[in-house]
Amino acid sequence: MKDYTPLGNQGPGPKKKGLGPQGATLDWLSRFLTLAGLLLILVPLVWAPFYLSRPLRAIAVEGNRVLSAQEVAARLRMEPSPLWIGLDPYELETQILEEPWVQSVNIKKTSTLGLLVAVTERQPVAYFKAQNGLFLLDSDQMVLVRPSLWGGWDLPVFTDLNLKVNAGDKLVSSGVYRALELTKLLDQDPVLPLSAVSEFLVGDPMNLSLITQPGGLEVRLGFEGLEEKLARLHQASGEIKKREDRLAYIDLRHPQGIVIKRK
Repeated sequence: MKDYTPLGNQGPGPKKKGLGPQGATLDWLSRFLTLAGLLLILVPLVWAPFYLSRPLRAIAVEGNRVLSAQEVAARLRMEPSPLWIGLDPYELETQILEEPWVQSVNIKKTSTLGLLVAVTERQPVAYFKAQNGLFLLDSDQMVLVRPSLWGGWDLPVFTDLNLKVNAGDKLVSSGVYRALELTKLLDQDPVLPLSAVSEFLVGDPMNLSLITQPGGLEVRLGFEGLEEKLARLHQASGEIKKREDRLAYIDLRHPQGIVIKRK
């Protein structure tokens, strides 16, 4: 007969080994790390809406030299204690750009519930004497109000007493454009340097004139060929200096030479 062992009479299997002290510690540590990870995910998700819906804390302004931080921030049309989460940087930038002195602006929301406003201000290149007062102009012909607490700039003066302007106006003046070009030519001119010009008369689109200082001699240049006309002035400068105090004006508009008017 064949030997067999009845199924019902099989003995107990091998005993399972326990985790032991080291295994229990690792199991506890694994559960702790899992719970900690869940908390790190859930707590910010639960807390973030409450944190971000709090009021704006502060506005920081950088890049300003002429305008004060308060003047820049005053352009922001916001309710008292606005909610930080509801602020739209693009909309706020549009409001800041309504200030004529601001050429460009970038606004960022900070993680500390604040705003960082970085502005680039316009650089004035001339004073503009209009019918209603003295202003500043930048190279884009933007009219700027003179800041009350600024020491001032050493800039040429453009004059058009027939024109009334306001801060924020953008001129489209051929006279101003030509005067800006002329200032570049006169910057290092040996005969008529920019420092010897008291003002540029820009009101007549067909004739750009300047007034010298200290003698107050008017030099009429027209509206084209400025370099050629200055060259003719250089040729006659020796004779002009001898009798400058007896001259009313010098007219360089004639292609064949120079017209000198005595007082």
